[in-house]
Amino acid sequence: MSPEYLRELVNYWEKSYEWRHHEARLNQFSNFKTNLDSIGVHFIHQRGKGPNPMPIILTHGYPTYSVDS
Repeated sequence: MSPEYLRELVNYWEKSYEWRHHEARLNQFSNFKTNLDSIGVHFIHQRGKGPNPMPIILTHGYPTYSVDS
């Protein structure tokens, strides 16, 4: 990655990205916390819509709770 692009990207996240807007959208969902094998897991449960909804699980590499845990 070029230094110019990195500066542009950092500037976007720091000055333009609307953190609170996206945080508010995520907080509209039902959030839960649980422990699996002593690892804290934070998740959102949203029921599917339509006649035959399919369950989906999205994860990332850091399963522990958010900072407000």
